Amino acid sequence: MLARNFKSAADLEITDQELDALIKVLGMFERNELIHRPKDSPLQPNGFNMAHWGVQDECGTIGCIRGWARIASGNYQLFAATLRHSPVGNLFTVDHGRFGQWDDITVEQAAMALRNFLSSGAARWGEILPPRDL
Repeated sequence: MLARNFKSAADLEITDQELDALIKVLGMFERNELIHRPKDSPLQPNGFNMAHWGVQDECGTIGCIRGWARIASGNYQLFAATLRHSPVGNLFTVDHGRFGQWDDITVEQAAMALRNFLSSGAARWGEILPPRDL
């Protein structure tokens, strides 16, 4: 695991609680606690898919980075004030016209984007995801 050299919550334009939740999710990614699940697959424990904000029931859970941050923190109001064009909004959205479907993003790719965001303030999806074949 790489050393943690993250920006402050203020630098990232998020709250301290939101920063802590994102760091928890990065740890979950790094420990292989989250498993990529196709968006239409049955719910299973610890499912990850960027096409789902977060769905939970007695069979399991599936969520994106934002969804898992809310689940990990126990605060479903996290990022409620986040605007689409804010720095963290770029972590939660991917230009699927350029890079394919959100459903295809792996746990490893999401972890890279999350680490990029925490370290630099930009997810840099364009450096992580291969361009879509047109």
